[in-house]
Amino acid sequence: MKSLGCLLVLVVLGFLLLPAPALAAVSVGVRVADHERTLPQLSAVTVAQDTALQTRLGAQLARHLAGATTGYQRLDELSMNLHERRLKLYDRLGMGPLRVDLVWPDRSRTVYSMDGNSNRRTGYVTGQSRDPYGNQLPDQSAAQRAGAVSLVGSYQFQNVRNRQAWVRAARAQGIPVQVDTPSATRLQCRWSGTALSCHTE
Repeated sequence: MKSLGCLLVLVVLGFLLLPAPALAAVSVGVRVADHERTLPQLSAVTVAQDTALQTRLGAQLARHLAGATTGYQRLDELSMNLHERRLKLYDRLGMGPLRVDLVWPDRSRTVYSMDGNSNRRTGYVTGQSRDPYGNQLPDQSAAQRAGAVSLVGSYQFQNVRNRQAWVRAARAQGIPVQVDTPSATRLQCRWSGTALSCHTE
């Protein structure tokens, strides 16, 4: 797979201070360019299923956020150092960590986070990925009780293809999905008290 660096076109929507009860957070919106000719089509669904991809994307994203993409080692190193200092300042001011919302070409979303101790990479935030219709995507958080319980509920999809993508993500995490109606565009997920299971409606 070619470098994910060429995938990202940063459209910084702004550094926003978002008030919260105890502290503020710095948030950046990132739109991802669609490079179908040079890279496999990526989306929140594909990233949610692949922990190795999450790690590679996190390292590339950190370099882009720092502006460390010139190809000149000393300049890139300076950019990373300045970015780390900025993140540590956010932490000291109670404004961290930096939250990065990736918006993919299909309008699905992936969330990453980075603070002053992130070792120069953004970290994938589990349980926050959404498909193009706002449905929570199953990821590695489903292996824990809290993550599995958070997936309980009804899911509505625009078409069968989108439902199938969600089902593949669920099955990749070991969640059984019963498809009674192949043409169904709705799913229901229930918690039995010990396990999560889903079925079409």
